Amino acid sequence: MTVTTERDGAKAKAVPDALPIKAVNAEARPARTRVKASLVAVTDRCVGFGRHWLAQTRETWDGLWEISLAEQHPASPRELRAYIHSAAWVPGDVPLLEGLGRIYGYIVALPASLALYTLAWLLQRPGRALVTVIVTTVVWFTAS
Repeated sequence: MTVTTERDGAKAKAVPDALPIKAVNAEARPARTRVKASLVAVTDRCVGFGRHWLAQTRETWDGLWEISLAEQHPASPRELRAYIHSAAWVPGDVPLLEGLGRIYGYIVALPASLALYTLAWLLQRPGRALVTVIVTTVVWFTAS
């Protein structure tokens, strides 16, 4: 793979991505040149690994952005209760996992979902939020 660069504004020159190391008799070269050549080889490998890693990371991030929570509606409380009752997450017949999952579903997941669905419903519209703040303030100050 080559990259085309502009030099002096007029000429385009093709420059390779990784410069190959010329095979020269290693004994004929001084030690400094051998070290320099090996450093160039290591650098080229690191650059190649970096490009590969960057490409993989970009593919992963692109894949994550394709998953949209806005396209999937959350389960209704009725659907959530049916899912908890069915124990569909348990592979096979494992009564302990079914029991623990149902306890978690009825004690944590369902109440938290109901509370957060209600909060989301209240905050979706400015009028609902304003009425909620007013009613909460009146109840707070009159209750004490």
